[in-house]
Amino acid sequence: MAKVAFNDALVWYNGVDISGLSNACSLGFDADVVETTNFASGGWRERVSVLKSAEWSIAGFIDDDADGLFQTDLGETYTELPISLVPFKVAATVAEGDTAYSIGSLRSSFSRPSQLGDMLRFNVTAPSTRSGGRGQVLDYQTGITATANSTGRQLGALSATQVLQCNLHVFSGTGTIVFTLESDALSDFASATTRATFALSAVGAEMETVVGAVTDDWWRLLYTVTSGTWTFGCCAAII
Repeated sequence: MAKVAFNDALVWYNGVDISGLSNACSLGFDADVVETTNFASGGWRERVSVLKSAEWSIAGFIDDDADGLFQTDLGETYTELPISLVPFKVAATVAEGDTAYSIGSLRSSFSRPSQLGDMLRFNVTAPSTRSGGRGQVLDYQTGITATANSTGRQLGALSATQVLQCNLHVFSGTGTIVFTLESDALSDFASATTRATFALSAVGAEMETVVGAVTDDWWRLLYTVTSGTWTFGCCAAII
């Protein structure tokens, strides 16, 4: 297996691509383990995995716009922040099908470590609000002015215990646009089913979740443009 250099990643933080400011990013997944050792354990400790969680840590160089971005909603209980990471792009620019990690999170800490003569820096920590995982870039478009859809991706069907989690990031745009997540059993989407309609129609981000069971295994993003010019990215993962 080839080794990969982590030097060309994309970091999508809410409705902002902060890749040009970031130079460090980590995403950790954990599961709480609870001991269940009892008299019938035969002298061995028994444990079960219970609650799962994830947490982002992002660091880099700050400017005035980013300073305001990271301060917004810090510690707000009900403000979910979608974050997506594309750790290595297959082509020179991000493309549909690239590996992507996505979670919904809360801003729990923000610091600006700096010293005289150094660049002004930032550190942000964001623990998960619900599930998160490894998936793919479903779509990435710049300067879109007309209705279209992404190429279908065979992400897979959902069992009764699985969900498909979809992060939509709108980086720029004014006017009217509607985003819809569709699925189908075949790649031609001749009998597509709408699985989620995003409320987002401006710069920002939104996470939508599709609950299984769903037998369709092909997924795509449909965007209906009434007016304006739009740039956005979308990642999806089955969890």
